[in-house]
Amino acid sequence: MNKILVISDTHNNLKYQELAINKVPDANLIIHLGDNYDDAEDLINQGYQVIRVPGVWCPDYSNEAVDNRKIFVIDGWHFFISHTKTSHEYDLAKDLKPEETLKKNEIDVFLYGHTHIPELNKENSIIICNPGHLKSIWEKGYSPSFAVITTSENELKIQIRELLEEKIITEAIFKKEI
Repeated sequence: MNKILVISDTHNNLKYQELAINKVPDANLIIHLGDNYDDAEDLINQGYQVIRVPGVWCPDYSNEAVDNRKIFVIDGWHFFISHTKTSHEYDLAKDLKPEETLKKNEIDVFLYGHTHIPELNKENSIIICNPGHLKSIWEKGYSPSFAVITTSENELKIQIRELLEEKIITEAIFKKEI
């Protein structure tokens, strides 16, 4: 079993980033979905295990040595992470294309950021989650938020929580499809 903190769009707001970490002290992995890539460096320096991708506004997005999108497996669940939900004009030629990756139906969970708008749903057999943002008090009509994912071999629980209040925006439990 793993507990994963998912954050996005911190935009140098290390105060909110730290507050999110303090709300989930038992997380054994942090996924940072970009904007800003360097904000995750602060987490790495604190000793956290971090998987990250840069946002489209980060200089690292054009760095060939940095993966803008990643696929990995946790507890048998195939995760695909990206800053954007779709391809972007700043993508590199080597970048995975979200539209193509989702069509292949080889992943279980797609995590993305960029819009600053929390989202949790299932399209076809793929769980789609955007944790929202940690940029400012309000952004595009939404308060700062983050996601917590608890995994086991057969079940995945996702909550999107408001940062500044003890409030769950949305949550769902998903069973592994065989």
